[in-house]
Amino acid sequence: MRQKKNKKRSCTTGRLTLIPLFTLLFSVFLTLQGAGAQDGQVNENPALHRLRINESDPVIEKTTDDLCSINAIRRFLAGKIRYPEAAAEAGQSGTVELYARVNNQGLINEILELQPVRDYIEVNEIVISAAAPVGKEIIVSSRHASLVAESRRVLMALPRCDIQEIFGQTLKFTFKFVLQ
Repeated sequence: MRQKKNKKRSCTTGRLTLIPLFTLLFSVFLTLQGAGAQDGQVNENPALHRLRINESDPVIEKTTDDLCSINAIRRFLAGKIRYPEAAAEAGQSGTVELYARVNNQGLINEILELQPVRDYIEVNEIVISAAAPVGKEIIVSSRHASLVAESRRVLMALPRCDIQEIFGQTLKFTFKFVLQ
């Protein structure tokens, strides 16, 4: 009877020694992830690159992580695109269609505004909305320069796409800018 109690006590002690081990591993993980920044320092992730086309453009963190599905591409674009403030204040809205040629490494090497002669793969529409200016008429067009520039900026920030089916293909991206 006495041996069973000692065995039970040693199992409990063994479990308790795992807690400090897990705590140590968790703190090492946080340090490696950059959560250990102190005194206002920011730990830069070496997999990120800053992309800015014009000085007035917001900085886009361009990641070297590959995108592996069309939905991942859409999520990336939807998360990075912004309604241009000047366009929203001017009442500009519309749909921008751009065609991007993807090279054999999965990178975009050319962006076209006109529909190419050859076939293309269509990516579902991405909707960007902003508040309509009070008392201003909304001007709908597909050629507002600031809307086209914002769409181009985000496409150029697209990281490598690791989708074999799109290598060497042209993708059609539709960005719908809506003022509400």
